[in-house]
Amino acid sequence: MNRYLLCLFLSLTVFCNKSFAQAPQLNSYTDTVSDYFINLYINYTSNDTGTIRAQMQLAQGSGNITFDSIYILPASGTTAVLSAGPLYYCASYSSCFLNLSNSHAFGTIADLFSFSTLCDPNSVAEVKESTYYLTMDGNSIQIHATEILAASVAEVFDLAGRKITTVNLTQSAQQVNINASSGLYLLRITAKGESVYTNKFVIN
Repeated sequence: MNRYLLCLFLSLTVFCNKSFAQAPQLNSYTDTVSDYFINLYINYTSNDTGTIRAQMQLAQGSGNITFDSIYILPASGTTAVLSAGPLYYCASYSSCFLNLSNSHAFGTIADLFSFSTLCDPNSVAEVKESTYYLTMDGNSIQIHATEILAASVAEVFDLAGRKITTVNLTQSAQQVNINASSGLYLLRITAKGESVYTNKFVIN
């Protein structure tokens, strides 16, 4: 009988703990914005064990969600960096939304701030979109250019903002080999250190 009561007590304790568990709390945040990425630095309280699920969404224009990503954070931690990108160059985002949850409870969606990715109004040159186009060949891309700008460089980034490769552009048709797994990537071309072209592509 005592063993039965002990088991019942433990079961109720576990049930109550799960029932009244709170969602993680966002304590504070800061951000840094570049031309194609935003990094959100957060301080949080987990209110749980295991892992925390952080959902970050970016709304553009009239509120359309153009970026939506899930980040898994340790419940034992208190700080994290959420990197969002690649984003559109020289673009305005009307909201940055964040929601924290654990295995028991979902938090309310927090509308944090609006922001714009960087752009330079005194650009090195007026470059038409038709100046460049891409073709794919397995794990490589072919960059075609109708005009070769001085000191032009092609950079490839993954969705976390990590630079995969950098190539100096010296030909009207130049191949860039990409040693990376399947996924979405961003190509950025700069001339004299200033962005002149960007495009997304997929490696299958």
